[in-house]
Amino acid sequence: KNNNKMVFKMNRRQNASKDHVSWPNVRGQPGVPEKSKLGKQLLLFFLFVLASITIMIKGSIFDFYVSFFPQEESMHQKIVPRKLKRALKREFAIILSVPASGFESVQKDLIAWSKVYKIRPYSYVIPDMDPINYTKSQGSLQLMDAILTKVSSVPRAFDGYNITKHAKSDYLITEFQKEFNSLWMQRKNILIGTDHLSYFQSEKIRRKFLDRLIKLFPWNDLRFSLPGTNNDAKVILLYRSSRIKHLQALWSSSASQENFTEWLSSYNNFVHLDVFSTVDILARRGLKVDVIDVDYVVDNGQNLTKYILCEVIGLSCQSNSPLRGVLDGNVEPTKFMVSNYTKLNQQIAQLEVTMNEFACNFDFLGGKDVRFFPESLALKFSSCREFHERKRYDIAAKIQNITKQINAIRWI
Repeated sequence: KNNNKMVFKMNRRQNASKDHVSWPNVRGQPGVPEKSKLGKQLLLFFLFVLASITIMIKGSIFDFYVSFFPQEESMHQKIVPRKLKRALKREFAIILSVPASGFESVQKDLIAWSKVYKIRPYSYVIPDMDPINYTKSQGSLQLMDAILTKVSSVPRAFDGYNITKHAKSDYLITEFQKEFNSLWMQRKNILIGTDHLSYFQSEKIRRKFLDRLIKLFPWNDLRFSLPGTNNDAKVILLYRSSRIKHLQALWSSSASQENFTEWLSSYNNFVHLDVFSTVDILARRGLKVDVIDVDYVVDNGQNLTKYILCEVIGLSCQSNSPLRGVLDGNVEPTKFMVSNYTKLNQQIAQLEVTMNEFACNFDFLGGKDVRFFPESLALKFSSCREFHERKRYDIAAKIQNITKQINAIRWI
């Protein structure tokens, strides 16, 4: 038995030495192989830490050097990354206006041109839905109305009409969001628009509406992890720089039997001309803003849709572009009806100045993410500082006083 034990111990020692395994109960085996392995691990860890610190120090030194000594970009840096960035860049654009700003003709063109892929890589969103619930010629107007329904009223019990209205609104919002996500996944740019953003019951409803609209952006859909931020969205604002011409267009589109002077003397919905309140909220949410002077486009005999696509959005309008085939046709210039008001020149001039003061209450007009088309439009708001502290209701009261003067003059 003793001999067997000695043989067993000797075999264990021989096996341990062959396999380089340390047996804690075997005498004379100090565990050198384990210590050498541990030493190698410590050495590798130390080298890794040292390399990391070296990279951090070099990066800091490089950043410090570049900040004080800016380097010229190589040809590769100038061309390849920027092209790649443009190829990967996507945009969610919202065309906003109030009534009588030319949006109706713009939407009509965009729907027709988007169907035949003439404005790619942009797509004016027209979901494929049941015609009973959605009219394609309405574009995204029904989406805006559906959101407004959801944020401005609550369905009452046993009110069948109200419940049906909210169910239809839910359906429209869901279908549009699906279309947004689908187009975004296909790396397409999205276009929607409305001129219904001046009919808000209160500022609270306006903010709730816009927050609900922003939640429909693909990157804000919590069900997916789609790339993008609010900075990938922008507002294209159709602005009538001539306030009086805008009022004339509203009068022309109304069903009033009065002439312009009579209609203006009783008009009290000047808040309907205010689209800046909406754009100001969107700018604070991180969206970029492009302001287009519609009257400049019209006075120069241009088509408003063509101007938006070619000058603002930046689509190619050269001979080899898809859009060229459309523009070679008879694209009518955008026009508005005008009225003669020579009798009220002084009061009209006062009203024009005062209505422009109303726009000076908004900080976004001086923001870095705001572009003006043409650039000379920015000069119109260059004197806003002196009016910035004025309350909007004071300006509204001044407008009412001017309309009273107009009402008095028209009887002379």
